[in-house]
Amino acid sequence: MGPPANRVQSISSTAVAAASKKGQPAPSAILVSERQRGNPLLQYFRNVSWEFADIIPDYQMGEQTCALFLSLKYSMVYPKYLNARMNSVKTAYRTRVLLCYVDMEDPAGPLELVTKAAFINNWSLICAWSSEEMARYLETFKAFENKGADSLMGERVEEGDVKAHFGKALLKIKSVNKTDVATLAGTFGSLKALANASMQELAMCPGLGEKKVKRIFDAFHQPFLPTRIRSKSGSATVSAGSSSAAAGQAAAMARAAKPRAAAVVPFESLLDDADDMIDD
Repeated sequence: MGPPANRVQSISSTAVAAASKKGQPAPSAILVSERQRGNPLLQYFRNVSWEFADIIPDYQMGEQTCALFLSLKYSMVYPKYLNARMNSVKTAYRTRVLLCYVDMEDPAGPLELVTKAAFINNWSLICAWSSEEMARYLETFKAFENKGADSLMGERVEEGDVKAHFGKALLKIKSVNKTDVATLAGTFGSLKALANASMQELAMCPGLGEKKVKRIFDAFHQPFLPTRIRSKSGSATVSAGSSSAAAGQAAAMARAAKPRAAAVVPFESLLDDADDMIDD
């Protein structure tokens, strides 16, 4: 008996086509069970190819990665279906994903049962509210099939590398780039010196324009929490520069609840400890 007839539905390269003609699954394709024929999510595969194959799970995104598709509404009509499908796959794959399509208006109760079943059988549950969203999840699993965890974590900074943390923090300020960080570090030498610098001193650094200087200065001198200014009548008003609409809303809230003034956390109080870490 010959190999199963794999019908290629979407081909993104000649390699995929060649492999399919030989009756072998293309390594770059998501394998789809015949049970999923007609599933609307198939039309939303955009970034990877896929083909029908004789597999036990509904989708296979890699040698050790598979997925089962479950309609929440269907699971309520046929409550034994989910456990039967999980038992058919068992532990044949290291990564087992239960892709749950939330197609009910009140899913809380049914989702609780599905979550319990996934937990007991050691499946990773992913909920989606549209066919397009489900397709994106499957494509992402396929795209990261041969990539390690580091590719998901982005750039890492060693715990003891204080200078790297210093630069990473400054880059959070809008329009500040790596060149600016190097300039500031070379000019001021420490975080405390930078925080205590005046706008005139910051403006003397090459490459820093007026707007950038103000943003850096404000990052160290503006309070973390907004201050509230009380009027003579005791009502809270917002600080200068706020719109009249915001001021009216703040006044109305103050009359109703009379909140206490918000505490201001001074940034400078944190600098001594940071400089001690740098010296060490």
